[in-house]
Amino acid sequence: MNKYIKKAALAVPLIRRKNDELENMRDELSKMSSELASQHSELANLRNVEKFIHVHTHIRNDRRLRSFTRLDTGESSQIKHYGRDFSRVAADVTNYCNARCVFCFSDWEQNKINTTKEIFAKFIDMMQLVEYQGFFFSCLYEPTLNPDFIDLLEMIPARFRNKVFFTTNLVRHIPDEMIHRLAKVNVSFINISLETFDQILYNKLTNTKKSFFYDNLERISDIFIKYPLAPNIRLITMILKDNYNELISLAKTVNERYIVKEHEFRTPIFFSNDNTEHMADQLMPEKDVKNIVKKLKELNFGNMCFDFIDGTTEAYKTVLESKEQESNTQADNNQLSTDNKKTDRLNTYSPTEHYAIRLNSNGTGQFINDYEWFNLIKIDRPLLYFQSKLADLQNEEAALYADCDQSLIKKAKNNTNMTGKLEQTLIYDSRYMFLYGWVKPDGNRDDKPEMFIILNESTLYRSRIEERLDIVELYGPSCIGFSCCIDLRDVEFENYEKLSLQAAIMEDETLECAALAEFPLS
Repeated sequence: MNKYIKKAALAVPLIRRKNDELENMRDELSKMSSELASQHSELANLRNVEKFIHVHTHIRNDRRLRSFTRLDTGESSQIKHYGRDFSRVAADVTNYCNARCVFCFSDWEQNKINTTKEIFAKFIDMMQLVEYQGFFFSCLYEPTLNPDFIDLLEMIPARFRNKVFFTTNLVRHIPDEMIHRLAKVNVSFINISLETFDQILYNKLTNTKKSFFYDNLERISDIFIKYPLAPNIRLITMILKDNYNELISLAKTVNERYIVKEHEFRTPIFFSNDNTEHMADQLMPEKDVKNIVKKLKELNFGNMCFDFIDGTTEAYKTVLESKEQESNTQADNNQLSTDNKKTDRLNTYSPTEHYAIRLNSNGTGQFINDYEWFNLIKIDRPLLYFQSKLADLQNEEAALYADCDQSLIKKAKNNTNMTGKLEQTLIYDSRYMFLYGWVKPDGNRDDKPEMFIILNESTLYRSRIEERLDIVELYGPSCIGFSCCIDLRDVEFENYEKLSLQAAIMEDETLECAALAEFPLS
């Protein structure tokens, strides 16, 4: 009997602690419920405003667009409707870092500038421009160095937090009190760089003399497990010469000791800069990278992923050669014309990647798909400003795709031996139609031909050639991936019972065509 009494006595503190935790969780849920009710009311008001803007923006085009938005392809999964959005906003809340990692390409030689709460309030406004995990709270620098780091995270409204993530090196000491607060901010995930468990090698790779990395990682793991809604942990491990032989044991240690949502193994993103030679010493040959990736996959840990584009010794040589050619070209022509810049954007960005924004810690930024800078301090209403800018970018891009000789249609000729497939159709604002697919011409072609999309056998749109290794593997080297953008305001739908699309390739001044898709219009 005494034995059971002792056991019961020992269990009392544990039961009390669990009751306290449950009470804390109830309080948190109650607060969240109140906040959600407030947000619901706010969202209803926002929707009313959005409906007003939508109606007055599209009222002139309503007759033509109405029938198209009701189209039925028979394959509804192929067509997706979107509102205006950016694929990502890549921000930083400081412009400094407390490590000097050998694989990093950031510039640290500048005055330290931290994002203020006033500027960050405008960052928050811009979170409405992206979807899930589309907002980088940090991108190139170490966010914990901002004195307001945790306060800024807590400023983010609950409805936006699943859009937000950040990356940290965990070098500075993070107190338990801050970790508890961090566990409650409920952002989507936290990226943590982990290259080794060897302290001496860690100091070498990060160029740090004193770091709290391992202590921080342990305490974050222990504390986050107590919070069901804590951010997910995502580890990133670079594949380098110095840690190559440790990668298998590192993966096993992570799997045994930590609860991580995802563990990514990757090669460095390589740019030619002041750190070029030092970084080159760490890059592995492509065959060695593929070999270690194969061994890691054989561990069958379900949370692993891999990215080994660019950061190999072969890529190093290619990038340097490319930079040298670029330098020689710039010496001949230092001023790139606006037209060339626009064409470059058409040749570089795929419509399916949408558009992106870079935000610096001082509130300045740049449209990544364009060559225009801005200053948030001078913009009163960021959301409206960037929505307007997005419309301008889409107009420019649609014009680039449509900018071709329409008389070429007279030279169009059906080629029954040419096949093609429309894989994805994205519609934005009932206004822009982005097409993504592939064609296989008859015979082999060594060069990259000009390619077009013909709409309703009457309108020609230039297509961008996409590299599609997956299609080449399946159907042969002659296959060509493509993307194209059509401005639906240019289409007189009332003249057609259906919407037809053809792929066309220029061959000996003749357009060889293949049918892609037909959409019946209601």
